[in-house]
Amino acid sequence: MLEDRFDVIVIGGGPAGAVAAAELARTGYSVLVVEKDHYPRFHIGESLIPGVVAVLEELGVGEAIHGEGFVRKYAAEFVTPDCAFRQRYVFSDSLTPRHHLAYQVERARFDQILLDHARSLGAVVRVGAEVTHFDEEPDAIVCAVREGEGDERRVSSRFLIDASGQHSFIARRLGLRQLDLGLRNVAVYAHFTGAVPIGGDQAGDITVVLDPEGWWWVIPLREVVSLGFVAPKAAFAGKPDTAWMLRRMRELPVLAQRFGPAELAGPARVAADYSYGSRRLVGARWLLAGDAAAFLDPVFSTGVYLGVSSGVKAAEAVAGALTGNQPSAALLSAYAAWFEQKVRVYGELVRGFYRPEFTDLFMHPTSAMQLRQAVTSALAGFAEEPEVRRRLKTFLSAARANRDQVLSPRLPGRREAAARLQRGSATRK
Repeated sequence: MLEDRFDVIVIGGGPAGAVAAAELARTGYSVLVVEKDHYPRFHIGESLIPGVVAVLEELGVGEAIHGEGFVRKYAAEFVTPDCAFRQRYVFSDSLTPRHHLAYQVERARFDQILLDHARSLGAVVRVGAEVTHFDEEPDAIVCAVREGEGDERRVSSRFLIDASGQHSFIARRLGLRQLDLGLRNVAVYAHFTGAVPIGGDQAGDITVVLDPEGWWWVIPLREVVSLGFVAPKAAFAGKPDTAWMLRRMRELPVLAQRFGPAELAGPARVAADYSYGSRRLVGARWLLAGDAAAFLDPVFSTGVYLGVSSGVKAAEAVAGALTGNQPSAALLSAYAAWFEQKVRVYGELVRGFYRPEFTDLFMHPTSAMQLRQAVTSALAGFAEEPEVRRRLKTFLSAARANRDQVLSPRLPGRREAAARLQRGSATRK
């Protein structure tokens, strides 16, 4: 049975919610996690970056992640469809070499580990339950919670953390969610068995294939390989279903070779309009964390990283407010500023990736001024470290200059495709 009052209610048991709940429970606060899905459950976002592992080690769950047997990931590889251009960013070759290991994870298992960790620290976890409504009162947040087909119960708390993922419970209800009109992409993805494996220390690399109109991810998991294509809506002449995906992948030599003997493990899935933010991230007694607050794009695998890091920061802000030593408004506002800055830093890189002048330089990085190492650190999840940030600003300036000057070799077809897609988008409007 649900209890009537908690210090904190957390909506969502994914990475952001599980981490926030674990940290608050560890501190001694009573926490209720309300998760709509039953675990384990499928979720996309399978490629972690070293920044995630670094956070989880600090939280005491690193040993469980290291011991699970997930595929180890030491680098991110970027390649053109004909393999004429290839660039491998090895995480140990960065300005932050102490963190050089990540994993390719089945999210059903990964998320279960994090939620079990929160439960082991004392958080009350209810799966198959849903927050259907909330009211802000002067000294509490009151939520209506329904378990399964049962009746709704009123459950109150001093603070509410919305980590409901792309469902964005609070942002949708308060009309705060806003699409990122500069990143209106579509993703079509599926799992395959029998794909040709890569050997050696590259076996766990994520491979990003630079299709002229978008990009593909190739993520090796323990029993399957995850394959997905991301591009603006104008790139999809037909319906992006399973047949469309199979036809398109066979046209690209690098994918045709690796997936020639492979078989689908299930039908393709499609996601669209998944890049968004929120006009406000905090209220008097609530805040948004992880995907409930914003989602950029899957290209640099930052989703889980923003989830776990914001879960930690959200817990810190709420714990500080619960002690009463500092004004809660100041603590929550500081959290919002931190989150917005993090999204801003990675947003620059994500938006750059969809511009030809950026990808040209990205595929031909220079070690002058340690720019290559800075880009590697950003890919690992450490873009905000001062030395990394300074060098990234130089890299981004060079990328802008590369639009009109030839600072690096041009990747074939990308400028033409970008112009074609822009015309197509304008026509659809």
